This record gives sequence, structure tokens and C-alpha cells, in this order.
Amino acid sequence: MARVVRDYTPQYPDPITARAGDRVLVGPDDPEFPGWRWCTGPDGRMGWVAEELLQREGQDGVLLRDYTARELSVRTGAEVIIGEAISSWVWVTDADGRAGWIPEICLAPQDTRPPPARGRWMTYRSASWSARDGSNARDAPVCTRGGTEEVVMAGQGSTGNVIAALASFFIPGLGQLLQGRLGIAIVQFCMAAVLWFILMGWIIHLWSILDAAMWKPKA
Repeated sequence: MARVVRDYTPQYPDPITARAGDRVLVGPDDPEFPGWRWCTGPDGRMGWVAEELLQREGQDGVLLRDYTARELSVRTGAEVIIGEAISSWVWVTDADGRAGWIPEICLAPQDTRPPPARGRWMTYRSASWSARDGSNARDAPVCTRGGTEEVVMAGQGSTGNVIAALASFFIPGLGQLLQGRLGIAIVQFCMAAVLWFILMGWIIHLWSILDAAMWKPKA
């Protein structure tokens, strides 16, 4: 049993669901969660599949067991039963009997560990963060999984944004990188490097600071 310390909203309404022995098309890695591949099932549905559940055959893979990429919507303060943990994601069941995957960072461990999975004990690695005890639950950040972004800061005016703004003061784009926004971080860093050759880099510094301070993740 574990307590939810960060909200999570499923990112994919109808993800891949397939049976053991089904052949899937294996796509790119998940850059934020190593060990997961974007796959397309026999019926055209897509989603993330753990590499350890696949037997690779060229560009294809064969599922070693029944699998669904279904994610579960959870809210801070709820208690869930832990199933198995794979590469920073945990299969959980809520009080209503609904089950699905959520990021392990959304959970604070309690007294129990996951039950055996596939004939061995799975290791649940607890998230380490300041609200581990569930305090300030109303202000708890929101976890999301969408492409290459994981939102881990509370939003405009938060302590995280202040830290990000200070980071961008020294290195443009560093604050955005701390907020999980790799694309804009690269753009700001490169633009600042170029513009400083004509002594105009301060413009990007100012933009980067304000952007980091005022950024608010989508709910």
C-alpha cells in the first residue's frame, strides 16, 4: 500500500493492449524513462511498452506476456495498492478497483513492498522529494507523461520556479532544463551564445529568467 503525493492524469485515452505472443512494431526510446519503447500493436493502438516485456526481432517485438499501457488517474492523498514496478513506473490499483500505470515519483512508500511479479520480487524504488510525508498536499505538483516532458514543478510563483529563474540568470536555458523543457532550454542557450558575440546576449538572459519565473505547467 502506498499514498499518492502527486496528481497524475493519463496522457493516452486508448493505449496499446495486446496479448502474449502478439507482434508489435517497436519505435523510439522514451528519453525521460529509459527502458520503455513506443510501440504499435496489431490493432493500430500505440503506447509505451517496457523493453523487458519484448523479445526483439528486428524492428518488431513479440510480447512475452499479456500487457496494457493503460494509465490510472490518481489524486494527492489517495491510497493505492502497488502491483509491480518497471523502469520508474508502477502498476497500482485504487480503492475503486481501477488499475493502471503511474510514475513512481507520484507515490510515497508506506510499510509494504510490491508482491512477487513473474516469479521474483520486484524492487520498488521510492521517490525522494520534499513532500514525501504528504504535507502541503493541496499545492502538490502534477506528474504528466507526454512525449518528452514531465512536469515536476508547481507553477508560477512556486519555489521551483524561483530556483529555475536564478539558474537562468547564470546560464540561459538552465532553468528551463530544470523544469523539464529541453527544447526551449536548447534554443535559449544557443541564441544567447550567438548574440553575446554582438553584446546582445543580455536580451536572451532576461527572456530566460522571466520565462522560467512565470512558467506554469498545464494541468
